[in-house]
Amino acid sequence: MLAERLLAPRPAESQAVGTSAEENHGSVRLRITCPTEGASIAYTTKTGDDAHWELYGGESELTEPASLRARAIRLGYRGSPETRADFTVAT
Repeated sequence: MLAERLLAPRPAESQAVGTSAEENHGSVRLRITCPTEGASIAYTTKTGDDAHWELYGGESELTEPASLRARAIRLGYRGSPETRADFTVAT
């Protein structure tokens, strides 16, 4: 029997759910982390099972409120459970 290798997003020190955010006036700078070397992170702000997932390429900026869904992925591994976080943007 083969054991499944799992990936899990890693909570950043300042925030749970594998994300950290820095608020600026009118925007939120967002970082998503994962402790598994070589893993990629897929994310979406859409709801539903048929949401379009994008590959996370590094720090990004939110300019409006968003519900973020993210998961770690890597070829040969089973993807991590989905992580969710809600972000607000002060105006």
